[in-house]
Amino acid sequence: MTQTIKTSVGLSLDSLRTYVAVGSPTSKPTRLFEPLNTNLKPMFMAIAVCLSIVVACVCYSCCLHTWYLYKKKYTNVNSDSKEKVEKKRKEQERAEKLREVEDEILGKYLMQL
Repeated sequence: MTQTIKTSVGLSLDSLRTYVAVGSPTSKPTRLFEPLNTNLKPMFMAIAVCLSIVVACVCYSCCLHTWYLYKKKYTNVNSDSKEKVEKKRKEQERAEKLREVEDEILGKYLMQL
């Protein structure tokens, strides 16, 4: 007893009686993802805490450097590296010694005149 089923109303090939099509049996739609049963709130809280700590450190650093600039704590000495400071100090000492030697030589020369 096979019948061709049309969408809503159709004709049977065996008899010309009209009938209402029952339609295909319905089934539940397949799920691509299972429902999430994990509580994600602690993970989001941990991420938020870490980000807020980073932001607080950056803000603290900016405020500290602004205060140092306001108090004129940055000079040529403490804004340079240690090697640069030592090099500048040695050059200044050498230049001072050179001036002293030149003054002695010039003084002796002027005494001879």
